Amino acid sequence: MRGNTLFRATARALTLLVIAVTATPAAAQRSIDNRVRIALPDRFPLADARALVVRYSSIDNPDVIILDPAHATSETLSAALTLLRHLDKERPPAPGRYVVATLKGFAPLGHPDPAALRRLAGQLAALRAQPSSRIGNLGRGRWIELASPRSRS
Repeated sequence: MRGNTLFRATARALTLLVIAVTATPAAAQRSIDNRVRIALPDRFPLADARALVVRYSSIDNPDVIILDPAHATSETLSAALTLLRHLDKERPPAPGRYVVATLKGFAPLGHPDPAALRRLAGQLAALRAQPSSRIGNLGRGRWIELASPRSRS
């Protein structure tokens, strides 16, 4: 029962995060290049996960990746973006809904692209440089928006 309550609280926090920072028109059709927000809360809501990935069905809401500060590396961000691409293809949410996936661990397939990892490390440095602000019900933390992240990674 506690896990279900935590899931609901996390989903509410994500909804508030998206409502608080969304500011784009809904005219365009959703594509693989939809906006993605990366959040780094001061306190991560799950003890056994590295990241939470939230895939929304509407372009009104950017997708959200919430990173555990203890595991916020370019490799973890790359794995979360890969999971987001997988959700696009394999588990797209129904209209008006969203899908939440937990990233507990990962094993890189092949050799990671050093240039891509450097780019993601730069994104994480930019994220950490952001001023602390309220992130919905997640509490305080930092966030940034990535530009077309799923077409790269």
